[in-house]
Amino acid sequence: MNRMSIAFGTMAGLCLAGFFNGIHAQESRIATQSVRCAAIFSVLAETAAEEPNNQRRYQTAETIFSGLFVKEYSDKKDSVTLDEAHRRRDLVLAELRDTHASRRAYLIEETVLCGAWGEGFLVQGEQYAYVPVIPKVIPQNIRKDYEAKGGAAFQRWPLK
Repeated sequence: MNRMSIAFGTMAGLCLAGFFNGIHAQESRIATQSVRCAAIFSVLAETAAEEPNNQRRYQTAETIFSGLFVKEYSDKKDSVTLDEAHRRRDLVLAELRDTHASRRAYLIEETVLCGAWGEGFLVQGEQYAYVPVIPKVIPQNIRKDYEAKGGAAFQRWPLK
């Protein structure tokens, strides 16, 4: 009887893992990363009130990434709206708020990644013509800029 319950538990676990992997597999890496970048640019915009030019750039990047999520995810699922992108962004923001203290270095690195990817969109203007690849190599000037801005933003952000 004990072997049977172990076998059943193993089978149930494998079935659930397959089910959840199937759900997650529907969302592309671009969709997942774009909603995370929308959340990060939301934090940057919220904490850049003393720098209006940067704040506008960050808000534009947040809008671009939210729209990219809708475009990318709607290829896999019908009727995805901007409201869904905002709901997902808010879930990421809640995750960031809960884990920022223990994952500070990771958040700064993700801010650098999103910043570099966002710059690829922002240089095209508000109506981008193509989706740049998610960067693997990040120029040193972009890295330094977003490390500093991300570090400062995440230090101030949770206190609000």
